[in-house]
Amino acid sequence: MSNGFRWLNGRVLSVVTVVVLLALAACTPAPTTPSPTATPVPSPRPTQAATATPPGPSTPTPVATPVPTPTGVATATPPVAPTPTVTPPPATPAPGQRSVTIDLVARNIGFNMSTISVPVGAAVTVNFDNQDTGFPHNFAVYQITAGGQTTPVFVGSLVLPPAKTTYQFTAPQSEGDYFFECDVHPDTMNGKFVVSP
Repeated sequence: MSNGFRWLNGRVLSVVTVVVLLALAACTPAPTTPSPTATPVPSPRPTQAATATPPGPSTPTPVATPVPTPTGVATATPPVAPTPTVTPPPATPAPGQRSVTIDLVARNIGFNMSTISVPVGAAVTVNFDNQDTGFPHNFAVYQITAGGQTTPVFVGSLVLPPAKTTYQFTAPQSEGDYFFECDVHPDTMNGKFVVSP
């Protein structure tokens, strides 16, 4: 063999070795770096104030256990409209107590009456008919106090249309001018609520 052939043979062998090593490197998975993981941090347990325990058999004291909140989980909570407080209806009119029934209709973002008159302390029944498709309404009565503040006398629950409901409450014991409204549309749905002797 000549020196040229040995040189060529050695060169070919070197090139083949490099190609094989590169092929092996390409087939071998790259080392992975472990991704950071969240380590749960224990929530502090609620503590109880120290109290004196009378002598005698002891009973275990219940301890609140916090419930872990999942992290990284997206949840959708629908918005919740505030719920007006509802005054419970009076039982039955007391002997000698007057009662009044009012038929109130909500239609076209308005009420069918602009003034309601009731006697002092009367048992009031409002037959409420929401005919406004697509608009929730309610009936509420307020008193205007010093400084322009308002105090609720009665706040009925919202009625989704088309629907009817009956509200019952006792009229104020003080005569005077109050006002009624729909809490959702107070600018267009309101009126005078007169309490007379």
